[in-house]
Amino acid sequence: MSILSSKTKESKAKVPAKPKAKAAASKSSKATGQGKKVVAPNTAPQKGAYAHVLLAPRVTEKAAFSGEHGAYVFTVAPGATKVDVKKAFFHVYGILPRKVAMTRIPKKSTFIRGRRGTKSGGKKAVVYLPEGQKIEIV
Repeated sequence: MSILSSKTKESKAKVPAKPKAKAAASKSSKATGQGKKVVAPNTAPQKGAYAHVLLAPRVTEKAAFSGEHGAYVFTVAPGATKVDVKKAFFHVYGILPRKVAMTRIPKKSTFIRGRRGTKSGGKKAVVYLPEGQKIEIV
């Protein structure tokens, strides 16, 4: 065994280190999750770039209670992602959220006055603000 282990050490020592290609480095950083970009507070996106993401605040008792504790609930576009909501919230309110949670709202079938129909579903986002930050929802 000692013969084999010494040969492998010598062969490793002889092989020069190859520089990694840029494409390989970018793929590995995406796979590990290190290359994530976070919008800095001093760099606001262009005006109107995220106007279609936040549709309206959800005004419910549960949302009002969570608003007292720094979490605000919004109806968002069905194709919106957490990153889109975070950027749109920063663009509208000027505060970078601490966390964003997304929930899909299912369609519901209804039966009113002899007619069958459906209530459209959608998507909502709960935006958590840093400690001490508050927004005014009108």
